[in-house]
Amino acid sequence: MSSCLDLEVLEELVDIMGDDMQMLLESYFADSTAKIDELGQMDLQTEQEKIFRMAHALKGSSRNVGVVDFSNLCEKIEKFARDENLTSEVFDFENLKALHHQATEELKQRYF
Repeated sequence: MSSCLDLEVLEELVDIMGDDMQMLLESYFADSTAKIDELGQMDLQTEQEKIFRMAHALKGSSRNVGVVDFSNLCEKIEKFARDENLTSEVFDFENLKALHHQATEELKQRYF
């Protein structure tokens, strides 16, 4: 299985954060999981602006910790929601959760 993480970003982050890396990742896990749960409750037809903002926030925080595939999907969702063209095909919530789970598990294996 190939990595869904940007190891270069993570190496730089470890250099900067040092012993606080685990605390940063725990914060990311909690925040991103809460946002995904909230996103799953949003109505695709009537809340595209809210979906756009949530996807934007998830994209940014995920890229900051080197989570690539998940942040790329968030960016795609963000783009379509911004244009109010988001469909259930693009907004595949199960895939979104699976990519997040894969990334968090890989981060836990590397840093915990």
